[in-house]
Amino acid sequence: MSESGLAIQIRPVEVNGELCVVFKNELYEVVKPLLSAMMAPIPPEFRPQQLPEDSICLIAEVATDSPASPEPAGSLALMPLAQSSPHAANLPGNTKAAEIKRMIVRPQLHRHGVATKLLASIEDLARTELGLGLLVLETLRSMSDARRFYESCGWQRREVFGAYDARDSQCYEKWL
Repeated sequence: MSESGLAIQIRPVEVNGELCVVFKNELYEVVKPLLSAMMAPIPPEFRPQQLPEDSICLIAEVATDSPASPEPAGSLALMPLAQSSPHAANLPGNTKAAEIKRMIVRPQLHRHGVATKLLASIEDLARTELGLGLLVLETLRSMSDARRFYESCGWQRREVFGAYDARDSQCYEKWL
């Protein structure tokens, strides 16, 4: 049970499968007006249609009246970063790293512990099963609630990495 009393379960799903795509599209609808307000085009490398197959997608689900059909509540993906990848620019070259991508929780489930459980689950998986040393993520500067959330979970601000734009992006890191 979470702090709110919701029974939240986290499970992996196919990285480019139906549920991950549904949440990717929901996230795009959230950020699209923010990017439009900044007059910033969305570069294709930030909205890849497919994540690399070695990526991981986790789904959070909450219990409903029917135990056989929990309600999808949120999602995130973890994309390993090869040292030679342009996505790893400005990251330490001697550390196994991955980027958190596409984190979203449905609005009606905000502040119920879903995001906290998703993030803790991927951090634990990255540390214990994948042997990663560093996780990074990017969010828009205009998403102050997201920035406060990451900071409350122990993430530290860092310089931009990859091809993100320092004018619009706030990047974070967490050493595992």
